[in-house]
Amino acid sequence: MTEPAKLSTIEKIAVASSVFIIGAGIVYWGLQVQNVMELLEMAYG
Repeated sequence: MTEPAKLSTIEKIAVASSVFIIGAGIVYWGLQVQNVMELLEMAYG
């Protein structure tokens, strides 16, 4: 059996920042979709 590779500190930082950026993007676009739906609801009743 081979041992799992350990991540270096810089790799851990890269993974954490990537997850944070992707998560923030998902939250941002989710809020944008919600705002557009509210706007369309107000526009068309």
